[in-house]
Amino acid sequence: MDGRSMPKVDGLHERGQRYLVADIEGKVKSVEDKVDKVTADLAAHKVQVAEAYATKAGLSEQTAQIMKAFDSLGTKIDRTNERLDNLMSARAKE
Repeated sequence: MDGRSMPKVDGLHERGQRYLVADIEGKVKSVEDKVDKVTADLAAHKVQVAEAYATKAGLSEQTAQIMKAFDSLGTKIDRTNERLDNLMSARAKE
């Protein structure tokens, strides 16, 4: 074949074959563009998730720190109440 003419394929002539090839190439390009967009969107989503969402370990550690602070606060309130009770008892005895 000399490249100037294409043999018939499934009853199509050269012009029809070129049209089909161009159509297929256009569709392939469209799919490639969509894949590129989805890939970029997925990468952006992965970054957002990594920045915004807490891990279970991190959340557990934060919860433990908060509970420790509550326990400490409870202890301080108990000591304050004891001091107030002692102060009130001393005044009642006077």
